[in-house]
Amino acid sequence: MAATRLNRYLALAGLGTRRGVEGLVRAGRVAVDGVVAHEPSAAVEPGQRVTLDGAPVAAKGQAGVLVALVGGQVPALAHPSELHLAGTSPDGRLAVLLSDERLARRLRALGYDPGRLGGMHPGDGSFRPLDPGELDAARGLARAAQRARARERSGGQEPPADVH
Repeated sequence: MAATRLNRYLALAGLGTRRGVEGLVRAGRVAVDGVVAHEPSAAVEPGQRVTLDGAPVAAKGQAGVLVALVGGQVPALAHPSELHLAGTSPDGRLAVLLSDERLARRLRALGYDPGRLGGMHPGDGSFRPLDPGELDAARGLARAAQRARARERSGGQEPPADVH
């Protein structure tokens, strides 16, 4: 199970930078499972409920993470989004999880390989957020595959630009 520092959890939800959200915690506005948290470094375990001023904390916009698998399985993660499996690396060490369930399903059907992502790879069941460029690349891959399938169905004709 991958616990997440409270300030990181709040930053992943789009409430500010890790340093920026520390004031929310120190002001007593954040609770974990109903208990007011006073330390930004407090651990949020998978399945715990985080609230800000009594309202559940949820990620704003699309989110994605690259996670190190544990024994070939996705570990439980403490993240403010509901995440869906988009693909695993052929070596069974990495997975990409996305908040967009439809996109995750499309990428999984394509055999999306997160092992091709550059940058730092997490270890020991931990995760790192995907940056906006990585999320855009995943969406672009799914769109390109969909256009190719549409071309095949139409006998090689280029489909209209608005095919989704």
